[in-house]
Amino acid sequence: MKSFEECPVCGSKMQHKFYDSVIYCGSLGVNVKLSGYECCECGWECGDNKENNKIVKKAKEEASVKCAVDIIKNFKDKKENLSEMERIYSLPVRTLSKWMNHEKKLSAAAVSLLRIISAFPWMTKAVEAGLETENTKNIAREYSCCCYRKSG
Repeated sequence: MKSFEECPVCGSKMQHKFYDSVIYCGSLGVNVKLSGYECCECGWECGDNKENNKIVKKAKEEASVKCAVDIIKNFKDKKENLSEMERIYSLPVRTLSKWMNHEKKLSAAAVSLLRIISAFPWMTKAVEAGLETENTKNIAREYSCCCYRKSG
């Protein structure tokens, strides 16, 4: 950790500070405490980048897991069948279960897939239809129109 005892701008004494931040994945966040230095005279600030990078990386992984688990729980809460996810997306129910119970680490690709499934529920129908371009466009339009009619 690099120590900033003297401000590189004005030469005054630097003070070590801690500040709270939130790292997000989707709508779920993880609270972290980051550190930095601030000049007592001119207010110049700099972060403790090496340590902060480690903290942020760990928080991103934790937020991703929370997000994925939340998506799977929401899927189950909507009375959707997890075996449907297995059939359509080749995601074994056992794997989904292990992700939810933190028994197996999620890859970035797995988190991305779950976020896409959550953000674009019509994709399930598109995948079932073989992701043919015209079919996918029609399904997306149909879904958009249904949602628009419901809210409008």
